[in-house]
Amino acid sequence: GGIADPSRIAVMGWSYGGYAALVGLSLTPEVFACGVSLGGPTDLATLIESFPPYWTVDLSMWHDYAGNPGVAEDRKEMTLRSPLSHAQMLQRPALIVHGAKDVRVRIDQAERMVDALRRAGKPVEYLAIEDMGHGMGWWAHRLAVLRKTEDFLQRCVGGRASRFDPFDAVAW
Repeated sequence: GGIADPSRIAVMGWSYGGYAALVGLSLTPEVFACGVSLGGPTDLATLIESFPPYWTVDLSMWHDYAGNPGVAEDRKEMTLRSPLSHAQMLQRPALIVHGAKDVRVRIDQAERMVDALRRAGKPVEYLAIEDMGHGMGWWAHRLAVLRKTEDFLQRCVGGRASRFDPFDAVAW
């Protein structure tokens, strides 16, 4: 105890970490002050079903790890473990950031979660970056994601945030 103020702890992650952040916000809705999901899956069954054909080599690994959406029992379990199924439970603000050109976790994963949260009247902010894939390899993508995240976290948990950066105009 005494290390951090529990009312100012956020959860954040990228890819699987983004999924975990949304699980944390929805299944333990009073633990975190807010959360950030960067390229995170929200529906495990459709995540696997939307994989490109050239990923079939690794599909058995995904079935072992997350389940096989073609098997009714697995699909039911995958749905229970998907943040999309629990959007109504979220209580604290969420920021969802996703690349429109993400082929690993397609943008519809983010869009459906944002829609579900908004329909449920939950606090959500959304940033879709048109020419970004699953990662933030280009400096302009990193700047856009980090600035949005920093501003969101500053509003949510307090602390400092950067002011105007001349590169903002290029990154947005």
